[in-house]
Amino acid sequence: MTTRALFAVLAAAVLTAVPVGAASANTDQVEQFRFVGVDDDFSAELTDLCGIPLTVTVDAHETHLFFEDRGQFSIHYTAVITGGANVIQLAENFVETDTDESVTWVGVPFHVLDAEGRTLIRDAGYASFAFEDGMVTLHGPHPGFYGFDICGALMG
Repeated sequence: MTTRALFAVLAAAVLTAVPVGAASANTDQVEQFRFVGVDDDFSAELTDLCGIPLTVTVDAHETHLFFEDRGQFSIHYTAVITGGANVIQLAENFVETDTDESVTWVGVPFHVLDAEGRTLIRDAGYASFAFEDGMVTLHGPHPGFYGFDICGALMG
């Protein structure tokens, strides 16, 4: 799976799970989300994609802030993927801002490390996706848009 696909899956999940219009009808609010454990869905997706049994263990914490005109999400996520020849870690630490017109990420939307902590790929900076015209604006290193073979990294 390329990281471009991982971006698309993440963006689609957030946009369908948290509609901005529904939040704007209410006063400002805050939600906290925390999960530590095996992510069965992500494990199954990667197992299907890579063709070998994989387990994804995550430590995720999110803070969701809802305002009149936008939703803002602070995302801190670490996943350890085991089962292949190699163990890799995914790390995300970014702020996402959703409006009716766009979604913007600032920070590190993904960072992939090997078992020794060496960086395999790191995407960072600013990324914005406009809904009306499909315009993508990027600032900073975004090598993930050119692809990353997560299965290859796991299989060595």
